[in-house]
Amino acid sequence: MDRQLWQSYLDIGIQHNLWPDQLYTMTKTNDFDLCKQYVTNYIQNNKKQLNHCQFELTKQEQQFQTCSIKELSFEHMGRRLKELVNRERKYLSKRNNDKLIKFKNDISGKQLLKTISTASLMKNQPNEFCNQLITIREKQAEIWKEQLMLEIRILCKFLPPNFDHLENFISSICLFTIE
Repeated sequence: MDRQLWQSYLDIGIQHNLWPDQLYTMTKTNDFDLCKQYVTNYIQNNKKQLNHCQFELTKQEQQFQTCSIKELSFEHMGRRLKELVNRERKYLSKRNNDKLIKFKNDISGKQLLKTISTASLMKNQPNEFCNQLITIREKQAEIWKEQLMLEIRILCKFLPPNFDHLENFISSICLFTIE
């Protein structure tokens, strides 16, 4: 699914002849072709890793067939594994769709900025429109940052069970120190 996501990035980037700023930052260049090469290399490396994992899985499957497990039936294990795979597939699909939407929005934002900067309106009132765009982008970046931090905390199981209690405690300390 990761390879499909990056293949979509490549297709969209080539179609619009543009990459989001995040990709330019990752590649440490503003050159379109170098970014394209970076994405292509990432996809190729991903394919190699997938092939290696499939090889290892096949090897382990052959070793597993020689073992005998008496406590759980193969049908029960197979059913549970399918449930796990389906859950993970749904999660990855949602995550990739969210990333793809963000990628498309970044491309659209860059195209819009390019269009606006070349329009005659910008010649008449450049500061007003630029300041509005900058404010919107800063707010958008802050929201994305907050969402990313929450996702990272959840993915890392960083949030303790008593998180709400801690948040209220911290808020009350902050209010106490302000007063």
